[in-house]
Amino acid sequence: MSKIDKLTPKQEKGLTEWREHCLNIGRDTSPINKDLTEKSWKKFYQILGKKEPVFWYCQSPLQAQIVINIFPEIVKIFEITDKGANIRANIWANIRANIWDNIRANIRANIRANIWANIGDNIRANIGANIRANIEANIRANIGANIGDNIGDNIWANIGDNIGDNIRANIGDNIRANIWDNIWANIGDNIGDNIRANIGDNIRANIWANIEANIRDNIKKMKLNYIDTYSWCQHDIGWIAYYKYFEKYGLLPNDKNFDIFDIWHDLACSCGWCYTFENIIFVCEKPCKLYLNNQGQLHKDGAMALEYSDGYGLWMLNGVKVTQELIETKAEDLDPSIILKEQNAEVRREIVRKIGIERVCQKLKTKTLDIDGEYELMLLDLGDERQRPYLKMRNPSIQTYHIEGVEPNIKTVDEALNWRNGTTERPEVLT
Repeated sequence: MSKIDKLTPKQEKGLTEWREHCLNIGRDTSPINKDLTEKSWKKFYQILGKKEPVFWYCQSPLQAQIVINIFPEIVKIFEITDKGANIRANIWANIRANIWDNIRANIRANIRANIWANIGDNIRANIGANIRANIEANIRANIGANIGDNIGDNIWANIGDNIGDNIRANIGDNIRANIWDNIWANIGDNIGDNIRANIGDNIRANIWANIEANIRDNIKKMKLNYIDTYSWCQHDIGWIAYYKYFEKYGLLPNDKNFDIFDIWHDLACSCGWCYTFENIIFVCEKPCKLYLNNQGQLHKDGAMALEYSDGYGLWMLNGVKVTQELIETKAEDLDPSIILKEQNAEVRREIVRKIGIERVCQKLKTKTLDIDGEYELMLLDLGDERQRPYLKMRNPSIQTYHIEGVEPNIKTVDEALNWRNGTTERPEVLT
């Protein structure tokens, strides 16, 4: 194949079309496709020479974490053994009937208040007092003892070492080599900027990372083990989209390396996060609601910006995690002085943006020291008999005013700007 140094009009147009198509996959809130999900995972297991797994469907990644943590106890209760049909019969006939509805009902009703307090009270009473001991000892050791000796740590240990390495080796070495050999570096970079970076930043940093961090916090509060996964399916679309573009738009010939790669694409289109073990896969639904601002950031004033069907979700303003109280309280009912108690600069920015800069300044009894164009240096009453100078300015990226703390001895806008531009320290921000 001859080297390519220029994209055709169709390929140029395809950059935008494909990017938007894949962003829609990463943001999709439709029901999962169980048939395609199971078909895809069975292909992976067949490649590994393993028997077909059992599928356990969860309404959210947090619910999956909870279920996986208590799974050793569920196994003990129903005496599940490593005998395919017996596993299926016990899981669906017994576990789902007795445990699943209990978990779902409690999460849906009480997750916003306190997940562990509600789910824990019901499940711990049924399962017994030794859950935590088993969890702390090693949840995977318990699962392994009951349904197989080789369940392992997570997908990367069980599937990743084989399929993951296959993808990285075959696609990474062969397809990436073809990209480099046949397509000039600047063309490859251009495609990367338009597809991989754009989708990756939007889906991974804005959606995936916020979900992951939030679940870690919740699991830690519950005193459970956080279970890693390396299969985020619809949220894997960032890296999938990049390689798929070269094949889809005729920049690389299709070869056997894409056979495995296409399975990942099917999973991205069919389901949410998956937690994959030797004999069982916990499959999560996609979010049922998702709201974004004009910059593609998670954002919803008045409700969750991202929500799963069990009630788990994220409270976000312009890509910033905030409290449910801030989201659900009307701007006119918020006390501007809450800014003084908030330590996170980004959260303070959203508080000011919601309440309004003028109302904040009025409440904090500001006194103007100097004005120069759109810049204003003012003293803020911090409520403890202290006053401190802050520089008020417009943030061009978000078109709203913000306030940055400056050194106490600064008296003019020029001094504040010089200090701000010359310091290596990041000034305190109240935006």
